[in-house]
Amino acid sequence: MAKYQRDPDAQSPAGGVSSSVNDLANWMRLQLNEGKFEGKQLISSEALGETHRPQMFIKFSPVNGLPDFYGLGFNVSYDQSGRLRLSHSGAFSRGVATSFSMVPAESLGICVLTNAYPVGVAEGLSMTFTDTALYGTSTQDYLPLFKKIFSDPATLGVIDNSRYSNLPKNTTPQLKNEAYIGKYANNFFGEVDITVKNGVLTMLVGPSKSPFLLKHFDRDTFTWEPDTENLSGRSGVVFSIDADGSAGRIQIDNLNTDGQGLFSRVKNQAEARQH
Repeated sequence: MAKYQRDPDAQSPAGGVSSSVNDLANWMRLQLNEGKFEGKQLISSEALGETHRPQMFIKFSPVNGLPDFYGLGFNVSYDQSGRLRLSHSGAFSRGVATSFSMVPAESLGICVLTNAYPVGVAEGLSMTFTDTALYGTSTQDYLPLFKKIFSDPATLGVIDNSRYSNLPKNTTPQLKNEAYIGKYANNFFGEVDITVKNGVLTMLVGPSKSPFLLKHFDRDTFTWEPDTENLSGRSGVVFSIDADGSAGRIQIDNLNTDGQGLFSRVKNQAEARQH
């Protein structure tokens, strides 16, 4: 039995496709055959070809030092022999990590699906099999390389929250719960509510108002531990206190990877009149 009952619908279309290796093998056949599948042209070769072209530079590859680009839904690169390489990876923190790699000039496509946290295994296996198909053997040990790459939180687009692993030696007490209670919002994520349940500060998040307990860390900093498809692990919830002694803003660290994790208090009509 699966440990979690997964519902990835909220991540569509970024990651809402449920498929199999067999289905993805057929999808790669379509890509490698310029939009034709089993003798039938399903997609214009010109339109499909445009998705395979570099649209923007990303970085220099940690694998071979050559430029990496992004196309229209594909990672695009060229190997030392000038061959076009197409690839992409995807993952959810609850246990899905996937990777595919295609070399159109060789009609070669490899896809790896795993049911584990993204640690680089899917990418390492994909590169190992690609090398074996092209050269007869792997040209380097890819698993340690991708393990190191994926150990950097930036690879997964998350913030390093290791500072919350241990409490400070000398903590400052929090204010009374009333200083933090309220509704906060921003234009990107919408609203979060801070309330009290059974005497404990609780943050209600998302359209279904899922409750997460806030654990005091130091003064106006608390932690929460989401365990969802794209958020997991302990992260900070930092309140900014205004001159009136109540919180005016919250920064939720693991929602702040692109600077969009700051929420401002939503004042009710009575509070608006007082200010």
